[in-house]
Amino acid sequence: MQFVLLHGYCEGTWVWKDLIPGLEKHSSILAFDLPGFGESAGMPIPLSIEEIGKSIWRVCEDLGFDKPVLVGHSLGGYVALAMASLHPEKPAGLSLFHSTIFADTPEKKLNRDKVIRAVNEYGATPFLKTFSPGLFANPDGGEAQWFSKKVAETPGSSIAAYAELMKQRPDRANDWQKLAFPLLVVAGRKDNIIDVPSSEKAIALNPRAQLEILEKSAHMGMLEEPEKSIAILIEFLSRCKATLSNH
Repeated sequence: MQFVLLHGYCEGTWVWKDLIPGLEKHSSILAFDLPGFGESAGMPIPLSIEEIGKSIWRVCEDLGFDKPVLVGHSLGGYVALAMASLHPEKPAGLSLFHSTIFADTPEKKLNRDKVIRAVNEYGATPFLKTFSPGLFANPDGGEAQWFSKKVAETPGSSIAAYAELMKQRPDRANDWQKLAFPLLVVAGRKDNIIDVPSSEKAIALNPRAQLEILEKSAHMGMLEEPEKSIAILIEFLSRCKATLSNH
């Protein structure tokens, strides 16, 4: 079995640092920086989430990842949903990790516009200083401080471009209802960005979906509760394996 790990907004593969050692004992892993972030900061940023999904499917094909389990954190979840919508026959499973099937609300779209204007006018630093603390249940903890230093490297052009891509992404509820492989939503009890009620709405739309809640986490469960996150994903991998073997 194979995991494809897709990181979130302003992140890189580094966000999975605590999960990869535990997961790679059970599965091959493909994790890389999305265009505009991390080691891929200099790459041109695609014009849509779907375009990113298409390019990742090409990488999967080149590397022989023919039935991967997609795991997407936040923005990465939007990419994973696009991948599943483009090729619903390809994934063995899909996990939204602090992510959502629903499009931005009008209020959220206005906030995206504010981010774009602020970054274009004042640069990345002021935005990133306010961005990181709101992602953690304990913004003064060691992991939050480490994360804050890592995201400080994010180019302002990438912050603005992806804010626009996320604002424009379509609602995936109809596609989600049709997906015929195992689905997992991992939510943080203290997450103010993707709250538990919205995750509960998502799992109610597909009987193959299950919800796991990280009780001590906000939006960064892979850093806030890594051991529990690993256990949840390994159990999900087993469910995906069992489903494949029954077909």
